[in-house]
Amino acid sequence: MTNASQAVRRAKETEYEDLKLIVPRLQDHRARVEFVDQHPEYVRPDVIAKLVEWVPTLVRSDRSEAAAVVECAVLLARKVRQPQTSALALRASANLMHVSGRNKSAVRCHERAYSLFLAAHRALAARFCARRLSAFVSSINR
Repeated sequence: MTNASQAVRRAKETEYEDLKLIVPRLQDHRARVEFVDQHPEYVRPDVIAKLVEWVPTLVRSDRSEAAAVVECAVLLARKVRQPQTSALALRASANLMHVSGRNKSAVRCHERAYSLFLAAHRALAARFCARRLSAFVSSINR
């Protein structure tokens, strides 16, 4: 690993640690929306994945902090507009609902997440097939 890539990795880890201190303590929906709106630099799939990664631990220690993290992940995912990222955030939300006893809502949320994962997979498979077909047609035309 080069020095530059190590520096980038360290910067991201520092950024994640800062987020870990701030996001769980955002008290209400309004504060979370304001945070997301004021920090466009966090509208990235890696940030959403990191937030989602923290939820299982937070659920065991403080559900209100877990809820803040999940809501921020969902808000960020809406801005990223990638099916897989949205699915990750929705799955975390569904898991939190399940732990909170909101099972019907959790099932609906899991179903939406599943649909988004499926859409992301289909899009990826379609791009792969298009590339393979393009390569095949190019080889025939030579």
